[in-house]
Amino acid sequence: MANMSHELRTPIQSIIGYGELVIEELELEGNFDLIDDMDKISKNSQRLLLMINSLLDLAKIEAGRIELFPTDVNIAELKVNLLDTIEPLAQKNNNLFTINQTTNLQQFTADKEKLEQVMLNLLSNACKFTEKGQVTLTISDDGISLFFEIADTGIGLSKEQQNYIFDEFRQVDSSQSRKFSGTGLGLAISKRFVELMQGNISVESELNQGASFTVSLPLQG
Repeated sequence: MANMSHELRTPIQSIIGYGELVIEELELEGNFDLIDDMDKISKNSQRLLLMINSLLDLAKIEAGRIELFPTDVNIAELKVNLLDTIEPLAQKNNNLFTINQTTNLQQFTADKEKLEQVMLNLLSNACKFTEKGQVTLTISDDGISLFFEIADTGIGLSKEQQNYIFDEFRQVDSSQSRKFSGTGLGLAISKRFVELMQGNISVESELNQGASFTVSLPLQG
């Protein structure tokens, strides 16, 4: 699978690209009924691409082909990127998304792309499993490690679910949450990425009391 990355992604990316062209033509013609159908094709294609990317990420991790590319990460820029991406997801379920920063650090060293993927995985999950509630990202440090805490007021997790939540292809199985789709890979990949960066990820939660995921990364230099 790690070797088939290009072959797996190219067909679905072509579908997405041609779909966008068709939507543009339909908009010019004012054919809004077909636009709705094309939107469904586009959304499901994007969903399939996300699943393929998750499987490929896992395959590369298993094959030892994931490399780290440490760089200076500006916290202000990171916050703006996360706000731009997560706010629409939060609003979809009538949630309020806020970011709190208690650290005085302005930048730190990490693999920016992998860190953002971890944050987006955790924050999108929080938005998905929370309705008419609050999702909060708190960034802090203790002089040794930098902490990213993602807290929500959603459906929460039982003690049993917390035992396997980071396993591959495992999803929350309660009847209340089976309506939520996904590959069951987001948290597993997030855990692998954090560990590659010499960090740690943990969860605290109770059913119907929300959940809090904390990512800690060592401060370098």
